[in-house]
Amino acid sequence: MYLVAYGIMFYKGNLLYGYSKTDLIWYIIMGEFIWFSANNVYRRIGEMIRNGDVANMLIRPVNFAGYMFSEECSNFMQIIINATFGIILGIAFAGMVQMTIIQSCFVIIAVILAIIMQKLIHILIGMIAFFTEENKGFYLIISKIQLLIILTPIEFYPSVVQKLFYALPFVHPIYIPSKLLVHFDLNLRNKAVMFRNSRIICTNWNNSNALQKRSEKNKC
Repeated sequence: MYLVAYGIMFYKGNLLYGYSKTDLIWYIIMGEFIWFSANNVYRRIGEMIRNGDVANMLIRPVNFAGYMFSEECSNFMQIIINATFGIILGIAFAGMVQMTIIQSCFVIIAVILAIIMQKLIHILIGMIAFFTEENKGFYLIISKIQLLIILTPIEFYPSVVQKLFYALPFVHPIYIPSKLLVHFDLNLRNKAVMFRNSRIICTNWNNSNALQKRSEKNKC
């Protein structure tokens, strides 16, 4: 469907907000790759909390959020399969992306940070179930906003909406790697956003630990 729509929009080879047909195809592929990397960990955490299985984890001398994160990182085969499938689709429908070795290294670093951040966001959503018991509503809100960024880059929206998206931390793991892949530009703004992503990763980790400690106090 999107290939047909892009064929109509770019039938003369023109650009749309600085994006070509090839750019948008690779942008969507990168965004979906990161989007699917979290593997619905929020759902498993929510089920563990509702079923009481989390009690067996809280009495152990391990960090619950760290344990879930380590378990998610061990599922690297799914990430490799998704990456391989995405690269094949991208080359088949849009051709190769022209990048230097240095640019590729920056993109790979951005993708790794984005995947880590996406997993931590899902873990934080899952641990909200300590207080609400149901966390699917929070997931749906965040996932739908991320889906908007996957299908349409931020530049396509009005300036007011762009400022709102830039202020949302869960938008950056989708937008920044996808943007760097098709329009590589390490200007001050992108550097600031990447630095902000690193800070948000630490903040999400601290929030997850705080949620666990607060839940343990409530159980006591």
